Amino acid sequence: MASTAGSRLYLEMERALARVSDCLIGVSQATVDDLVRLGVAPPSKFRVLPLGLDLDLLAGLPGELRAASRVYGCTWWPLPRQTSSSLNQPA
Repeated sequence: MASTAGSRLYLEMERALARVSDCLIGVSQATVDDLVRLGVAPPSKFRVLPLGLDLDLLAGLPGELRAASRVYGCTWWPLPRQTSSSLNQPA
């Protein structure tokens, strides 16, 4: 994690909100593991709720479809390739 004051403030806010939350949700076990490593909350407080999209299928679309998605205002495109496999890990 970056050592900027803003990053530290954001982490402290996450920790404070986690203390008053009954349950925290991560989209993958890797996300939960990162949050536990950062001290946001203990593992017992987290549940994994997978994203529900197969990002590998979307990331493999041909360049023409990627270009069309930008032209027609699909602002979510392009999807980051490096996160697609970690987001689809089973719970």
